[in-house]
Amino acid sequence: MKRILLLALALAMLTVTALAEGSASSYPFGSFALTVPEDVTVEEYDTTITVVRGQTRVVVQVIPQELEEDGQEQVRGLMPVYSADISDVTDVTLVSGVYGAMGLIEDHFGEGIHEVPMLILTEEELLILSGYDFDGDTLAVHTLLTELLSGVTLAGEPILPAAAAEETNDD
Repeated sequence: MKRILLLALALAMLTVTALAEGSASSYPFGSFALTVPEDVTVEEYDTTITVVRGQTRVVVQVIPQELEEDGQEQVRGLMPVYSADISDVTDVTLVSGVYGAMGLIEDHFGEGIHEVPMLILTEEELLILSGYDFDGDTLAVHTLLTELLSGVTLAGEPILPAAAAEETNDD
């Protein structure tokens, strides 16, 4: 009887995972919403989600953060707060009133795996997307981060200028 119950539970878990893989889903993070691609799985936790495609993972969370005078300078300044080992900080161009930066933490896990954190700052919140790939494929991380960023909205509006322009052209 216990074996049947365990098998039924395992089958139910596989079914839920298969359903999650088969359709795009949206996840709220404060004022943000994140729509994930259809070909990923999502592991949900209390305050974060982990988006998984093969060996690539992106952890997503939001924390309160008050915007100061220069939002772009502030988000760049938050990168070393995120990690003292951050390097190669670059600006991420987003719509007006939303500020972004991306960096690199080399060999973060001591096995040749680099972490790529992206911070997105608004008036009251900081959205953090932090990606890595178990095979060390940083290009796969950048690809997934870009796809996720194209699915981020703030108050229903895309934060990526290309996605916002595309939405305007569709109207």
